[in-house]
Amino acid sequence: MSSLAESNPPLELEEKNYDFGEHSLKISTFKGAYLGVSAFVWEPGLVLCRYFESEKIDFTGKKVLELGSGTGIVGILAVLLGGDVTLTDRSYVLNQIEYNVQANIPASSRHRSSIRALAWGDDQCNFPNDFDYILGSDIVYNPSQFPGLLQTLLYLSTDKTIVYMSSNMAAREGAINFHEDLLLKQFNSEILHTSGRAYCGVPLKPRFMPPLRSMVQFLNADEDSAVYNRSARDEIDASFSHVSMKQATPGWRSKLQVLIATSL
Repeated sequence: MSSLAESNPPLELEEKNYDFGEHSLKISTFKGAYLGVSAFVWEPGLVLCRYFESEKIDFTGKKVLELGSGTGIVGILAVLLGGDVTLTDRSYVLNQIEYNVQANIPASSRHRSSIRALAWGDDQCNFPNDFDYILGSDIVYNPSQFPGLLQTLLYLSTDKTIVYMSSNMAAREGAINFHEDLLLKQFNSEILHTSGRAYCGVPLKPRFMPPLRSMVQFLNADEDSAVYNRSARDEIDASFSHVSMKQATPGWRSKLQVLIATSL
């Protein structure tokens, strides 16, 4: 990884602290590095991290893949929760992920993390498809990327894979269509949680479909809200409601799990 001092133009490092139970993370974003949306910590990622905290998710001994890691905050937490995690994004984002991995994962645990470039629809064949979990937060925002994202999810999932997706349904172009139409043509969707105000036009009840290839869990979060000033525990206790779904039918390709949460 090249140093910040060698960057051209020089990088402005913006740091912020995040607490998830016993894990405190200092996440840095590279401003001035032309990383676009990857140079931010978006609310859907925080909500997914809080979900892992509230549900006491343990990734110990599990192979985990994160799509669109950005800052790496979700994948880093998954490592700290015991997982063997591969964090992926476009090649130009990897230095930012590497910086945060080095800053937050103890040296004794870094062997359980790897960072690789993955362009959806192009590079998925370079990866194994034996992951126990696939994670994606705020990766549903550009309709032109949906075909590649679906191809990647289908290729990398097996009948034992669980996929957690966290999206801002109300504020992302095409997100409603992706989760309510495109995704359901390939996967059976399970809504795990909602948070805060209901969003317009999207039912909070689960939709049952004929037997398909997998089952999904999805989440929606509004990053414009001031949830950073509230504790993660209070946020979840106050705002999350559980929506139950039937178990996946044997023989489906994978279990994709969908959370839907909108912050107050």
